[in-house]
Amino acid sequence: MIGNSSIQFDLRVPWGSQVNWTMLMYNSSGIVPFPDLASHTFEYLVKANVTDTNPVIRLRSDQPGSPTPAGGGLITVNAGANQSSVVFQVYPPGTSALTPPLSYYHAMWMDYADPVNATCLWWGQWYLDPAIQP
Repeated sequence: MIGNSSIQFDLRVPWGSQVNWTMLMYNSSGIVPFPDLASHTFEYLVKANVTDTNPVIRLRSDQPGSPTPAGGGLITVNAGANQSSVVFQVYPPGTSALTPPLSYYHAMWMDYADPVNATCLWWGQWYLDPAIQP
């Protein structure tokens, strides 16, 4: 997953549903798990416009108790000798206040607060699809 450039990654998300994604993280050989993953921070953002300062969804691995919106999701970092991964989950409160169908922009950043080493892992369109609610 870590390379010398970020990749486009578009997602379709059902309104009001929990959704989960797992990114397996490897070093540049693509064989060995990314070393020392636990020492990095991750931030997942969803914004209505790329220039917005306030995201509609913000999840941070180093601030698990304060997502935007409250109860909106979680990022979990799993570092291991055989497999390293970053799991991000958007919970129903993350999308239920939005009105579908809508198109947003999203991105996943590693070391997001580091002015020298911040790395955009991927970015793209984020689509909120209508889903009949229970």
